[in-house]
Amino acid sequence: MDLGIRDKVALVTGASEGIGHGIARSLSREGARVVIAARREEPLRRAAEALATETGHPVHAVALDVTSPDAGDRLVGAARDAFGEAPAILVANGGGPGGGEFASLSEEDFTAAVDLGFLAGVRLTRAVLPAMLAAGWGRIVHVSSATVYEPNPDLFLSSSVRPAVVGFAKSLAREVAPRGVTVNLVCPGYVATGG
Repeated sequence: MDLGIRDKVALVTGASEGIGHGIARSLSREGARVVIAARREEPLRRAAEALATETGHPVHAVALDVTSPDAGDRLVGAARDAFGEAPAILVANGGGPGGGEFASLSEEDFTAAVDLGFLAGVRLTRAVLPAMLAAGWGRIVHVSSATVYEPNPDLFLSSSVRPAVVGFAKSLAREVAPRGVTVNLVCPGYVATGG
């Protein structure tokens, strides 16, 4: 399949394993120049090497925590350094917050869940969007959770925070689609990733 993204720069977070790794593999197979990001440096480096070897296309790894306020700017800078241009494709993927019943969760737990499950994606989008708008072409995909459809009592934090991503993605899509940038949301349930 030719998705028309050969030589586009793509940024995928949470890509050292699991869903993010699978997304990075698919993009690299299509000929995209991929920047992958995750927190743990060694697994990320191994993932980048394996993808580049498998697909024959360059893959650049950047170890960082996406909840860092400057993560988006750092990733765009890394893409420019590695490939000479900002990402034209963003896949904002990351782990979800931990489980627990409401009574067991602190305000700090909710703050951390908002930072990881919502604000990290907002920051990444803010960092990549200017170049996409200037080019008149961009693709933004936020990976969320099936808890946006049906809250899961075992995933109270995810069920509380993830619907904000839906509102953000829909609102942004309406704003930027006329300028050539699409915004989509993927909401998987449990996936046996092996990672």
